[in-house]
Amino acid sequence: MDSDEEERTLERGGKVRGGKYGALRSDLASSLAAFDRAQDWADLIHDLQRVNRVLLKYSPPDDNQYAYIPDKTLLARRLCQCVTPSLPSGVHLKAMETYHLVFGRIGPKRLAKDLALYSSGLFPLLAHAATPLKVPLFSLYETYVIPLGEALRDLCGGLVVAFLPALEDESSEFYPRALALLERLRLAVNHNVLFMSALWRTVLTVSSLRLIACNYIRSLIEADVLRGPTKPTTPTTSRSSGGMDPKARAIIPSVPLVQSAFCAAFEDSNVLVKRAALDLLISTSEFDLAEGALFQDSPIDESNSNWLSSDPPTSGPINLDPNASQSSSERIPKILAGDDVREKLIRSVVYVLVARELSLSKRVLSWLVGFRGSEPEAERFFESHVHPFVIRNVDTECAKAERALSSNEGELEYRKGIKDKEGKKGSSKDDEEDSKYETIRHDVIGIYRIVSGLLDRKEIYMVLKKEIGLQMIQVTSRLLKKVASSNLSSKEINILQQDLNHALKGIIAQVGFSHIFQQIADYLSVLTQGGLHPSKLVSTSAKANMAGPRGKRLPQEDDFTTLLFAVRYLPLASKEAQEEWIPAFVERTVQSFALLLEARQARLSDAEGHGQSIDADSGENTDRSLRAGLEFSIWLLGALNRNSTTSQIRLMKNWIYQLGIFFWIWLDGCIQIAPMELYQPLAIDTTKEEVLV
Repeated sequence: MDSDEEERTLERGGKVRGGKYGALRSDLASSLAAFDRAQDWADLIHDLQRVNRVLLKYSPPDDNQYAYIPDKTLLARRLCQCVTPSLPSGVHLKAMETYHLVFGRIGPKRLAKDLALYSSGLFPLLAHAATPLKVPLFSLYETYVIPLGEALRDLCGGLVVAFLPALEDESSEFYPRALALLERLRLAVNHNVLFMSALWRTVLTVSSLRLIACNYIRSLIEADVLRGPTKPTTPTTSRSSGGMDPKARAIIPSVPLVQSAFCAAFEDSNVLVKRAALDLLISTSEFDLAEGALFQDSPIDESNSNWLSSDPPTSGPINLDPNASQSSSERIPKILAGDDVREKLIRSVVYVLVARELSLSKRVLSWLVGFRGSEPEAERFFESHVHPFVIRNVDTECAKAERALSSNEGELEYRKGIKDKEGKKGSSKDDEEDSKYETIRHDVIGIYRIVSGLLDRKEIYMVLKKEIGLQMIQVTSRLLKKVASSNLSSKEINILQQDLNHALKGIIAQVGFSHIFQQIADYLSVLTQGGLHPSKLVSTSAKANMAGPRGKRLPQEDDFTTLLFAVRYLPLASKEAQEEWIPAFVERTVQSFALLLEARQARLSDAEGHGQSIDADSGENTDRSLRAGLEFSIWLLGALNRNSTTSQIRLMKNWIYQLGIFFWIWLDGCIQIAPMELYQPLAIDTTKEEVLV
């Protein structure tokens, strides 16, 4: 049996009797079996020496015959056992000698096929390698691994994770060598999209390397080494890539992947990671909110997504044909539309403001205004591209806080990286309750920190001041109700209510009292006209009976309740409020009563004309709205001071007179004549006597 036939037999798992391979297989098996009897690290060094002697004894001749190594899976497993971080560097050095012997023996063709077997021990080694070990380790990569070229495509992600730890210390002597190694890897795989996908996937999944990966991606973009296709571009591939230039195509290999990587970085607990991600977001035109390729609605080619998934294949040729079809199990989720990507990324970026870290806040606000030169341009940019998503983000965060407050079993939505609860294992029930309260408080107060951070930027303030004040008042009103009905202790409820009131006062002070007054006046004007206010104060439970006469939208109980809650935070004793705002509020509230009573009378007339019964729920909603409106009006009238002018007193008397008229009309519509049978005298049967026990 010749050597080629012996190798094919061994590849199939068969046995070879006699010959050089038979002796090699026997000696190597006995050497590897000795690892089972190892007691300490010294025994491991001795066992590795035995393996090295066997490999040297049966070294192949110059024509590369007998290059196959029997039991290669067990050998790779034993080598992985010898390079764990718990062992001293002496064992690692001896194992590195074995790696050199194995890789030099089997040759590049077989190494390209078997490298995945040795990757489990070799790739993680650089992260914890001592300085004496790094020299032979770098030499191993440079001599045997990188020359494999395009055969490394399947293992590109693992190699990137293996090389990046060497970039942590820029003053290290191995830093330039690691940079050169990564650049050689990029050129070897000859596919920028594949290489950048591996980097973005590292940001997404490897928290310890996020900072290094973000900085390295930024350095690649700034060095402009990604420009130019790595393979011929055909009209078909150009259409499939959404018309993107090669540089943008390499920077954004997959929109969901890049978006998810950024979100993971912004949720990391390390401030330096967030700062590096923001610097990357700011420094690259592809991530511009208006014109960036990341937010374009044009589809990007995702057909070659088997290497974009979280678990890339370890063997087999990679398919680089953009027209080739893939099964659904091999594909990542469909690409998101531009607005969806923009909204999710803005939500993650804006949440960074919760930390109230100055360097992070400056970067966030700079990206949100698009680096426009003048204030008017920045203001227009924010209003066009960011403002709707910020408003929706506030609603989303409020809903999340409400769900946390409504949770009866403590199943709260923890944010990754914000709260590290690994050290809480085995904690007592009191500690778990404290953790629950702190999580609720963090989610609730985080809404106000986000809004407060946004208002710090003048261009953003000029846009948000028109509506954010009244929106935050409504948010606070809902949250206070949720807090009062939550299962927290009374002490925690009091503290959380105080925090909410304090946070709302801070937001109102930032927006300005005059803007809040104006928002309330505008809202009351819309109620009087029967329209729908853009601030969307109406709750979903009240939308069923909003329709009034001629299709107008009726004022609801929640409208007046929220407005009453709002005015309690405003300086009603000020001269501006006494002379301008309170008269305007009362006048428009009284006008809204006419709309409510008109709607009630229309329902009564319609029911009588068709011989139908009156809808009890509809009438009850109208009554509640009128009652809430009366309470709001009485509160405003009570806020007027006794030093009012003659004209104000005259107006006050007129309002009270109108309120009285509306009240009697309302009362007259509520009282109905009792049926005649109720007036019949009760027939009491005195023939029977009942004994009450």
